[in-house]
Amino acid sequence: MKIIRSIITILLTLSLCLCTFGAEAAAKSADKTAVSVSDSAKNIRVSDKSITLEEGQSVKVTVYTGGKSVKYQRSTKAVSCKAGKTRKGKFTLTVTGVKEGSCTITLYDKNNKSDKFKIKVTVTEATYYTFRTEELFESHFLKHGAEFGDITKQEYLDKANALIDDTSDDVLTKREEDGDYLFFNTETGEFLVLSEDGYIRTFFIPDDGIDYWNRQ
Repeated sequence: MKIIRSIITILLTLSLCLCTFGAEAAAKSADKTAVSVSDSAKNIRVSDKSITLEEGQSVKVTVYTGGKSVKYQRSTKAVSCKAGKTRKGKFTLTVTGVKEGSCTITLYDKNNKSDKFKIKVTVTEATYYTFRTEELFESHFLKHGAEFGDITKQEYLDKANALIDDTSDDVLTKREEDGDYLFFNTETGEFLVLSEDGYIRTFFIPDDGIDYWNRQ
C-alpha cells in the first residue's frame, strides 16, 4: 500500500512540474510575439510608395516615424520636399514636381541609416488646359473676365489652370455623370468645369458661391 502511495505522489509531482514548464514556455513565446509586434511597429512607413505628378503639382504624403528621428534626401532635383511638424508619430511630407524626370526620396532614421524607406516619384510635363475653340475662349473671357479684376485674357486662362492644378483643401472637386470634372475654390469662389477629354467648358465666380456649388 505504501508503495502505491509513493508511486501516486511521484506521478503527481511530475505532472505539476510539466504544467509549470508548459506555462513558462507559453509565457516566453508570448513575450517573443509581443517584442516582434513592437519592433515591427517601429519601422518607418509612408502612405504612398509611388507617386506620379505634373510639374508644379504638389502631393502630400503621410510619414509614420515609429518614434524615430526621420530625415530625407532626394536623388535628383526633379522634386522639392517640405516636411511638416511631427505629431503623434507622423508628419506630412509635401512633394512638389519641379521639372520633368524621376526622383527617389529616401526617408531614414537619423541614428540608423540602414532603417530606411524609399518613395519613387515620376514628374511629367505639366498639362496646360484651354477652351475647345478660340471663339469659346474669347466669349467666356468677355463674359466673365471682369469678375477676376483687371486681368488679361492670358491671365484669365492661367487662373483657370491654377484652379485645376490646386490640390489644397480649399478646392472642392466632383465628377458628373457625363464625365465632366467640377472645381470650386471655397476661398476665392472660383468655379470651373473641365470636360472629360480635357477642355475648359466654363470658368467664372458665381454670385451665390458655395450654394451654387451645392446645387451642382
